[in-house]
Amino acid sequence: MGSKDGTVQKGLQSALRENIPSSEEEEQHKRRESVLELNGYIVQETIGTGAFSNVKKAFSKSLNHPVAVKIISKQKATKDVLDKFLPREIELVRNLKHANLIRFHECIETTLRFYIVMQYAENGSLLQLIKKEKYLSEERSKSFFTQLISAVEYIHGMGVVHRDIKCENIVFDKSFTLKLIDFGFARGNMQPVLAGGKIKPVLSKTFCGSHAYASPEILKSVPYQPQLSDIWAVGVVLYTMVIGRLPFSNETNVNVLIKASKLDCLTHPGPVLSLDTLTNSVQELDLHFFAPTEPLARWFILFKIVILFSFNSNNRNNHGRFVFFLLA
Repeated sequence: MGSKDGTVQKGLQSALRENIPSSEEEEQHKRRESVLELNGYIVQETIGTGAFSNVKKAFSKSLNHPVAVKIISKQKATKDVLDKFLPREIELVRNLKHANLIRFHECIETTLRFYIVMQYAENGSLLQLIKKEKYLSEERSKSFFTQLISAVEYIHGMGVVHRDIKCENIVFDKSFTLKLIDFGFARGNMQPVLAGGKIKPVLSKTFCGSHAYASPEILKSVPYQPQLSDIWAVGVVLYTMVIGRLPFSNETNVNVLIKASKLDCLTHPGPVLSLDTLTNSVQELDLHFFAPTEPLARWFILFKIVILFSFNSNNRNNHGRFVFFLLA
C-alpha cells in the first residue's frame, strides 16, 4: 500500500508541475506584455494560437478601443516565414486600405518577436458563424459574398493575390461588416506583364493555402494564375455559407482530394436535401463552377454573379439564381 500511495503522490506532484508555468515561460510572458505596455497597449486574453504565433486581444490607449495583436516568435518561425512571407505580409498590409480588409495599425519588432497590431474583429470568423448556425440564409450569404468580392477585386486591382481565402480568414467587426484577414501567403506585384507584344499573367509556383479551398491547378502542383485560384476559393466560401459544408465529399482526406484532382475525378455533391429555406435552384446545384479545366472561365462566371447581385435583389426566387449561376 505504501509503495502504491507513493507512486500516486509522485504522479500528482508531476501533474501539478506540468500545469505550473516554468520561470522561463513566465519571464517570456512578462517581456511580451512589457513591450506592448511600453507602446500603449493593455494586454488581455489570447484569442488565437498557431505553430509559431499567437493572437492577443489588447486595449489601445491611443486609439481608445480594443485591437488584436499577432505575436510572432522569431525562434519558432521557419526561415522562409522570417525571410520571405512575414516581411511580404507586413509590407502589403501597410498599404492596403479597404472597408472589407482588416485594418493594420502598426508593427513592432524586437530581437525575439514581431508584434502586428490590427483591428479587432468582435464577431469572430465566418467559420464560427457557420458552425453555430449550420448554414446561412441566401440573403445573408449574398451580403457577405458581395463584400468578399469587393475586397478581392480591390486587392487584385492593387496587384496583390491572397492565396489563402477560406472561412477561417473571414471575420466580422462589431457591426458585422466582413473583413478579409491573414495575408501570410499573399504576394504583390502580380499584375499581368507585356511580353512579346502580348499581355501575359504572372504565374505562381508556391503551392500554399488549404487543400479544401485549393483550385485544381494547385492540387496538381502546376504553375497557376493566383488571381483565378483566389476566385475558386471565393466560390468554395459561397457554397459553404449557403449549404453549410465544404463542396467536395472527400475534402477531409487531403491525399484522396489531391489524387482525385490529378485524375479529374473529383466527387461533386448531389442535390441538397432538407433545407426548406433554400430556393429550388440552389437545391439542384451540381457544382459546374468547379468543373471548368480552363481557369479563365471562372472570370466569366463571376461576372454573371456580380450582375445578378446588382439587379436581382428584390425577387426571392432570384436570390437562389446568383448561387445557381455561380455553381451551374
